[in-house]
Amino acid sequence: MSTKKIFAPLHGGDIDQAAKHFSIPVGQWLDLSTGMNSKPYPIPKLPPSVFQNLPYLTAEFKNSVHSYYGRADFLASSGSQQIIQTLPVILNKHEKLPVLLPDVGYKEHQQQWQRAGQAINFYSAFSSEQLVADIYKKLQHNAAQHVVIINPNNPTGSKVGINTLLRWSSLLQENAYLIVDEAFIDNTPSQSLLSLETLPNNIIVLRSFGKFFGLAGLRLGFVFANRIILSELEKVVGLWAVNGPAQCIAAKALQDTDWHEKAILKLQKDAVITENILEPLWKNFELQERYNTDFFISFLLPKKQAEQCFSMLALQGVLTRVIHCNDHSSLLRVACINSESSADIGMLK
Repeated sequence: MSTKKIFAPLHGGDIDQAAKHFSIPVGQWLDLSTGMNSKPYPIPKLPPSVFQNLPYLTAEFKNSVHSYYGRADFLASSGSQQIIQTLPVILNKHEKLPVLLPDVGYKEHQQQWQRAGQAINFYSAFSSEQLVADIYKKLQHNAAQHVVIINPNNPTGSKVGINTLLRWSSLLQENAYLIVDEAFIDNTPSQSLLSLETLPNNIIVLRSFGKFFGLAGLRLGFVFANRIILSELEKVVGLWAVNGPAQCIAAKALQDTDWHEKAILKLQKDAVITENILEPLWKNFELQERYNTDFFISFLLPKKQAEQCFSMLALQGVLTRVIHCNDHSSLLRVACINSESSADIGMLK
């Protein structure tokens, strides 16, 4: 086992730093640290105009977004991360309410609310049943707080049904918002709040383009909310938030329904094959729990074991993520491999 300090990046996908830390060339890594679709949407040939013109939102882009998400009223941004950073500031203009967050989830939500000086409460996100029961209990105690749901949760995979989300929004007091981050929901579109004909006024939905389409480098995300919230966000995001090449690629990707159908099936296949390959890991380490999605599998184990497992895989050129839950337990999150790549399968085995 390497005696080097544990490599602990803030986010997945940092192959350059992993290569430097473990002395393995960049091109020899299998990156399973991000949870994105391992077979990205193919980049079309781009006209020179998308690089030359100022990137006002084109009609093709707006129509494609409307067609895919079912909403004409939206704000496009340079990734949903930009909205996560901005929302606490915007919502504090109305009233500075506390916020209810998952105890384990995408940490940027917590960090941005902390930077805004918010009082933070937590709910248990390890199972859907725990999550639902805990939020109901906390809203009964105090309905004057914002609630952030990651649906499905990253990294535990817990899910909340649309009817439950609507019930929570109806319980919230004035100026309190239900914020639902649907970054990993594209493969189950019927479970998205955007499948509703209308959104309640106090619900804000975040969507990420990069996960399902496997193109995180485009930096593209969307927020769906009432017109007042969108207008306030737009002032902060500013002009030309989405560059021309990103608009052109996304417009084609969002309209390609044939690719969508094939991608959903492939993600499901990738998840099954990844789970089967990792079965020995589950047995050998006597893992406590595992949480499955079509994008990643998370294994719950003691903190030291999680770090050992991470290092063992990294020394073979396989990059995963360790997400610490508390002082004792951690999740080892492994993205689903490309089941069509024999090289990827070989490295993970």
